[in-house]
Amino acid sequence: MTLRRILAAEFRNYARALKANLEAKGPVGDHLSVGKIHKLFSEDLAGELGLLELGEVDVVVNALISLEGMEQYLGHISTGQTDKRFLIPAVAMDDFRMITSTTADALNYAIEALEHSGEA
Repeated sequence: MTLRRILAAEFRNYARALKANLEAKGPVGDHLSVGKIHKLFSEDLAGELGLLELGEVDVVVNALISLEGMEQYLGHISTGQTDKRFLIPAVAMDDFRMITSTTADALNYAIEALEHSGEA
């Protein structure tokens, strides 16, 4: 199903971006500047999630909730932000890595579930 492919592709891009953030050397000076994730298709496809199998819906919705929660959490620990970036202080790097890693895991579980259907 095309829906599975679109979601899996979008989640793969997010997971790659989060992995790059996790592998960043750390802050230069007192802060690390990281890009915000901007959802492209998943918000427009929310009404079609019912076409997925129940197990897929669970992990896809969890991934979407994790993305939203990550953005809110990063907003709380950042010392500043723009429309496209968060400024994470060095003292919050452990928190940053924890939420980024947890969100990447949720995305990877969703990708696996979508790929398990054999169509993503």
